[in-house]
Amino acid sequence: MSRARALSLVVLGLHWAGSLLAWLRLPHGDAQGGWLHTEGLGAAQVGLVSWFALPVVSLLLALGLWWLAGQLARRPLFMGLMSKRRFRRLPPGDQAGVLGSLRHGLELAALPVVLVFALVQVGMYQVLTGGSSLPWTMGGLALSLLAFSTLPLYLGRRMDRVVERRWERRAHS
Repeated sequence: MSRARALSLVVLGLHWAGSLLAWLRLPHGDAQGGWLHTEGLGAAQVGLVSWFALPVVSLLLALGLWWLAGQLARRPLFMGLMSKRRFRRLPPGDQAGVLGSLRHGLELAALPVVLVFALVQVGMYQVLTGGSSLPWTMGGLALSLLAFSTLPLYLGRRMDRVVERRWERRAHS
């Protein structure tokens, strides 16, 4: 297991544990909808499904990114590399190294996804307990804008650099 995946799993675990602890501390009035109550959040009543929707979506997105990383490693023709021609002409061993770099990058992409959803969850908790969600919401928004605007560029450049290094090493051999 890569460090990126392990770190994402730790943050996912903390998100789930924190969500459970927060859920136990939230007031659960006798709303007509019971555990599934999703209206009246301002009244500090929240249903089980609505509270745990964010951790579930966070987990599903992380699993989806890890699955995508595996799929791209098996079908590299879908990669958007600038140096795709050179990649195709590399020997299988060098291609495997490039694909390993791609897999690591996509596994790393799960981390900001999980962090954004955890920050939104903290903001929800703050609202439900009478606090302000603004710092948490703005933090989640800033993180998502930063991560998802720079991560694709970073991954593309990183992949192209790995291809070019392997191409140059092959040319000098």
